[in-house]
Amino acid sequence: MSALLADAHANAAGGPVVVLLVVIYVASNLGITAGYASIPWTVLPHIRLPRRTFWFGLWFFLTCAGTHAVMGLSALAAGAEAIAHGMAGSGLWIFAVGWTVWHLVQVLATWGFILQFRGNLIIARARGQEMLTGPAATEPGGAR
Repeated sequence: MSALLADAHANAAGGPVVVLLVVIYVASNLGITAGYASIPWTVLPHIRLPRRTFWFGLWFFLTCAGTHAVMGLSALAAGAEAIAHGMAGSGLWIFAVGWTVWHLVQVLATWGFILQFRGNLIIARARGQEMLTGPAATEPGGAR
């Protein structure tokens, strides 16, 4: 990765801003990947769901993780230099900034949810309570 970053930094069309965008974009997508991949083991087992719903949830989060892994690793493989050439003079840098910010917000939201859920679970268990009670988590058409 350091060679890619050095190439992009040396590229006058890209400069350090492009390097920073690529680093944030790749790191955000890999963070989202880790978050989505962890939800089937950190969140779903603690919600009473019908078996089929659990399995669809598991595959949903794992395929989301796969999508973000491909996005992050593709940007890394393309290299900052290629991205810089693609953005130079084309106006695409605004799109790259927006897309990078969007993924930065998404990684924060993903891990914020996971950590908040886990914290609430720990508190509920310490009080001898369940996180979800009643038909909402188990019955089709239950309260939402």
